[in-house]
Amino acid sequence: MSAKLPHRLDLGISGIMVVSLNSAASKSLKKQFQERTVQKRYLAMLAGWVEADSGQISAPIAKDRAIFPRVKICHNA
Repeated sequence: MSAKLPHRLDLGISGIMVVSLNSAASKSLKKQFQERTVQKRYLAMLAGWVEADSGQISAPIAKDRAIFPRVKICHNA
């Protein structure tokens, strides 16, 4: 068995990679990412006071080159 790397999630932001353990899984994962049927969910770690115990951010994010590896809200994505 050989591991394959079908996709790198947000290479410049999180560096997380998706690894498959066989060719069939790799092919299926590649297809899902190409067709954009994969849903991604992010967990944010915050410092300071946050008013609510939970919430949702639905804005696009991008790498902040000034303070990498932190990210920022980016409406020009």
